Amino acid sequence: MKRDKIILTDKEKQVLQLSANGFTRQQIAEVMGVKVGTIASHMHNILKRTCSTHNGHVIAKAIRLKLIK
Repeated sequence: MKRDKIILTDKEKQVLQLSANGFTRQQIAEVMGVKVGTIASHMHNILKRTCSTHNGHVIAKAIRLKLIK
């Protein structure tokens, strides 16, 4: 998948970066000031948009494509 075909919102990028840094969904929700369900929705959208099957896969892909650091 080409990088220009993966479009993530700023919030989704933030969720992905925090997840890559080892934060749990609960911790991400606390940092962002939202409910855990909101984080779950963001992760669902991220997985769908990146054609990934799990968090580890999407994080590796995002780093490789330089979507996150």
